Amino acid sequence: MVGRTRLRLDYSFFWILTFAAWAQNELLWQVLLFSVLHECGHLTALCALGLQPRQLRLSFYGMALRYDRVPDRRRETAVLFGGPVVNLILWVLLRNPANGALFLLNMLPIFPLDGGRLAALWLPQRLAAVLSTLTLAALTGLGGYVLYRGGGVSLLGISLYLMLSNLRSV
Repeated sequence: MVGRTRLRLDYSFFWILTFAAWAQNELLWQVLLFSVLHECGHLTALCALGLQPRQLRLSFYGMALRYDRVPDRRRETAVLFGGPVVNLILWVLLRNPANGALFLLNMLPIFPLDGGRLAALWLPQRLAAVLSTLTLAALTGLGGYVLYRGGGVSLLGISLYLMLSNLRSV
């Protein structure tokens, strides 16, 4: 517990740290660091609005916040933009491609990403679901194409993770 906020460390968080140490991949460490800063942007926005997180969970995917109470749409929008804005600022200031990728990925209208949550918040539910599904299908296709062209498995892996996240929420 940190104040009234419960801190939960998922085993997958330690797995990704172990993998990053083993792989000795600078880009992976950057993505981990900037993902934590992204989530700190959400946390900062939440606290600036006078809201208390109920739970802070660190996992392979990053940090997830659960609120004490659900804010209105405008305040929720500010909290959702808090993370991507951090990545956008760092992308501009540092010219770091990891921040650009995190910003662009998180703004895609795919649930549970920030862009998907924003779409669900402001669009009719059915439209947000269709938009999320079509965008995820396109991202998966792009990930498959990148893998086929020898560009690596990361994008396809992210797409599959997002698919599994969507299946769990159904």
